[in-house]
Amino acid sequence: MSEKEKVETTAEATETEAEVTTQQPEAETETGKANDVEAMEAALKKANREAAKFRKELEAYQKAEQERKEAEMSELEKAQAKIEELQEKALKAEETAKMQAFKAEVAKVSASLGFADPDDAIKMLDAETELDGIEDALKELAEAKPYLLKSENKTKTNIRPTNSGTPQSGETPEERRARLLG
Repeated sequence: MSEKEKVETTAEATETEAEVTTQQPEAETETGKANDVEAMEAALKKANREAAKFRKELEAYQKAEQERKEAEMSELEKAQAKIEELQEKALKAEETAKMQAFKAEVAKVSASLGFADPDDAIKMLDAETELDGIEDALKELAEAKPYLLKSENKTKTNIRPTNSGTPQSGETPEERRARLLG
């Protein structure tokens, strides 16, 4: 019988005793109630101690079970787990290397085709594009979006600033000094 059932049984018994004792004189009822409360408190303390003991035992059993499972894992299973971990790392490293090679090739080809910013070309291209097809893809991109290319129409204008600090009349500083100082 579990402790909870014992406590419930004790509680039921005390309820029936309480009904029986209601017929007894007042003095005997108060003493009986005090004894019942003390008995219930003692039973509760005992049940709490046992529950704490069982919790500790359960934790110990669970820990032992986990250690047993780990010990049962064979060397082969451990090696397989390590292989899987290394394969995942290798796959990630391969993907990183492919991405770096892709970016380097796009930067090289985009510079040769006259793109203003290679990063724009990298962002516009699909990362799944094969390295052999990058040049064709960039040519198509240049045709579709010519604003990504460097502007060849850069004209130099001979416009002077409004306040350049030099006279606009075209006289040299010596001529000006001679004119002003006499």
